[in-house]
Amino acid sequence: MVGEHQIFIKSEYFKKVYSFSILSNTIYEHYFPLFLKFGPRSRIFENLINGFINIDIRIFSLSKGLYFPLLEFYLPFFSLVPVFIIIIILWRKEIFSLLLRHKRIILILISCVLSISFLVWLSQPIRTINFQKEWYPVSPGEDFRWMRNNGTIILYNEKNVAKNFLFTFDTISNIVDREVDVYLNNQKIDSFWSLKGGNKIHVPVILKSGSNILELKTSEPCLKSSPDIRCISIGIVNFSINEPKEGILFSKGWYPVSPGEDFRWMRNNGTILIYNKEYSKTSTFEIELFGYFRNRKIIVLFNKEIIDDFILKHSMIVDKKFYLKLKLGLNILEFYSSQKCDVVKEVEYLPDFRCLNLAIKKLKIV
Repeated sequence: MVGEHQIFIKSEYFKKVYSFSILSNTIYEHYFPLFLKFGPRSRIFENLINGFINIDIRIFSLSKGLYFPLLEFYLPFFSLVPVFIIIIILWRKEIFSLLLRHKRIILILISCVLSISFLVWLSQPIRTINFQKEWYPVSPGEDFRWMRNNGTIILYNEKNVAKNFLFTFDTISNIVDREVDVYLNNQKIDSFWSLKGGNKIHVPVILKSGSNILELKTSEPCLKSSPDIRCISIGIVNFSINEPKEGILFSKGWYPVSPGEDFRWMRNNGTILIYNKEYSKTSTFEIELFGYFRNRKIIVLFNKEIIDDFILKHSMIVDKKFYLKLKLGLNILEFYSSQKCDVVKEVEYLPDFRCLNLAIKKLKIV
């Protein structure tokens, strides 16, 4: 039975090979879906429309359905445009004579194409977050969307009135830490540090009805790191925009909690967002703090007003209570240090590149 089974499989295999069924199956199941998704691809043309002069077409295989890693702009079937231009140039006399003889038919066809295109455009759902210039497509095997230098994002508010939202994302910086300024509709609203070890950011925004332009501008230029040929500064992932919920959020200036630690380190200046959805009330904010390596003068602000300043000794844990008059909505608690942070690797000669200032633990509001 085993021998007969082997003969049967072998004969069936040769039948498929000689009948070209394997070839047709590959075209139908692999290449045809890719063609419908991406259209014909031209690396040279797509590099040119993205501002790159590069005629090397050997880097990535299109048969795997990969986006080109260099592109900030890509539109399926857009590579057909130069083909149409060449056809018009070569047969311009014939095309114009045809247009003159069949004006009405040509106008009807153009009207139908434009109408169908408009209906397809209307049927597309409005995206709340739309990445525009200076952003690379997400490459296969990556989660982060990488930015070149200054990236633009369109945030859409479908409400008829301006509303408060919270733009949340995880960020990571390429090679060095970077300070990033945030502009909304051409006005600077915030800034944060994107760390090479990664951190979470919460940016409060007030979005007008319709489209809003959010811009991220980095302090340090983009860098290339071999073998990646892209020039990248920061990347973001897990981005969302939602109406804020009641609670406490660590915003800019904080490192993620490391495994085995029950405290959160601050870089230079740290911001904590407190959302109150009930009514104006006075609450007690309790925390434990300790400094890193040296004594530091700490200034605490609540809603832009100084509520405390003290010397934080690096060898002691300090218990602090702040009586905060929470307004309805967003409240901002800020910690400023007069001394700059210290890099762990330079102080303790450990493979830790974080720049630490102070740490907070056992945070609660009653």
